[in-house]
Amino acid sequence: DRIGDAASNLAALRLRYRLVPYLYGLAHAAHERGEPVFPPLAYHFQEDRAARAVSTTKMIGPWLLFASLAGERESVDLWLPRGRWTELRHPAVAIASEGGRFSVPVIEDGVTRAPLYLREGAIVPMLADAPANLGSSRAQTIHWFDDLEVLIVPTAQPSTFTLVEDDGISRGYEKGLACRTAITAEQEAGKVRVALQPGPGCGEGATRRLALHLIGCATDAVRAN
Repeated sequence: DRIGDAASNLAALRLRYRLVPYLYGLAHAAHERGEPVFPPLAYHFQEDRAARAVSTTKMIGPWLLFASLAGERESVDLWLPRGRWTELRHPAVAIASEGGRFSVPVIEDGVTRAPLYLREGAIVPMLADAPANLGSSRAQTIHWFDDLEVLIVPTAQPSTFTLVEDDGISRGYEKGLACRTAITAEQEAGKVRVALQPGPGCGEGATRRLALHLIGCATDAVRAN
């Protein structure tokens, strides 16, 4: 609250905690397989040679791209590798890039916000609202993410993300006390198919509310299972 703008800092924190289901999955992937949570562009776009010299634009896992902010400014330059990139906060805004640098505004309604873009094929689970807390009061139980919003940018190439849920407090996940749900999506012949496949340890009684947000596809035919 003493560095930068308080309203902007609060907005960033709220978004960060809404993204916890996505970030938590990335943290587990880092623990299990050494996958970087904030990789440089070259990690996912090795064919983009120019991206190797870019340091202010990075990925958050495989599906989100962000540009870091420094100092007070109204816009920031970011590098977008080849493909279609959709703004996280405004899904109607998309940029078709051949691999290049773009200048984008960072101030909206007086609040400074770092640019965040969804990659083609993205599957990003997030909470509808910023939570008051994230851990269970009982370390033996799984803390289920409820009121999930799953942002999906479907493509013809199947994509996937693994949602991981545990008690949020202990290291019980090392003993298998965690639920891993594979979320897959693909678009084919004007239809979108989304599948959620719970793994071992998820139990039979788990229920959740979730909303699927399909972005950048013109289709009325959606199959979910």
